Amino acid sequence: MEDRLLDIVIFGTGNYYRRFRRFIDMSKVTAIVDNNPSKWGMLIDGMKISSPDDINYGSVTYVLILVKDTEAIVKQLVSKGVSRECIKDHADIAMLFGIESSVISGDDKVAFDDWRQRNLERKKFFILSNEMARSGVPIAMMNLCFILQRMGYSMV
Repeated sequence: MEDRLLDIVIFGTGNYYRRFRRFIDMSKVTAIVDNNPSKWGMLIDGMKISSPDDINYGSVTYVLILVKDTEAIVKQLVSKGVSRECIKDHADIAMLFGIESSVISGDDKVAFDDWRQRNLERKKFFILSNEMARSGVPIAMMNLCFILQRMGYSMV
């Protein structure tokens, strides 16, 4: 992705916004919208929350959807003429804002792509979760690690 000022509209100001806000470079955000009329006109991170109908999507590079159920919002945006390629969700935050993934291995912090290249031939697994709770997916991932370790793989 080229280094230029992006015109990004954030769609949604609830839990997902609060959860992912720390990864967002607000200097690239030109508007924040929400479907909830009671939020319109309120300020969040110094920006006024607008109605999705108030935005000229023709001048927008991306719309970043920060809600749990994205499909209804995608349909809403497509009906307003936004191309599917311009619609992103929380999984795209690293790409949109240039966040580089890294691996901490021992005392070293290594870019993920470099680590992957060095470890292609080894029996190692890298498992990552954004949840730290001891329930649901993290428990399943821990159990997967135990099984893979018994099979001779090492976990990073």
